[in-house]
Amino acid sequence: MASDPAPSFEVGRQVKPGSMVRTPPVWAVLTGPYALFLLFLLIVPLANVALFSVHRYSPTRVALPELTFDNYRKIADLYYLRLFARTLKLGLITTVVCALWAIRLPTGWRGRAHGCKQSGCFC
Repeated sequence: MASDPAPSFEVGRQVKPGSMVRTPPVWAVLTGPYALFLLFLLIVPLANVALFSVHRYSPTRVALPELTFDNYRKIADLYYLRLFARTLKLGLITTVVCALWAIRLPTGWRGRAHGCKQSGCFC
């Protein structure tokens, strides 16, 4: 029985023993779709927002072709500073509540010793 050619992962291509077949690395095959996903659904929209942020706003058109940094100066307005502070406060409150809930649930509120139905949790 003659020796079979080396196994190849490419369809329709025969490989002679001793010859080198260049296949893409596994990490490139696995990360390629994710990289395209990030490129088109994250990086391109963020670049679009960054581009629009340095153009003057118009109610009739999305952006005028004039470059300006007035949009960034508006951030220092008291209204936006209060809005930013309120957002940070709500984020902090939510984080603390979730952290306390995550710490407390396994130790007592579930009531595993007495049964889940009696304690009113959703298991």
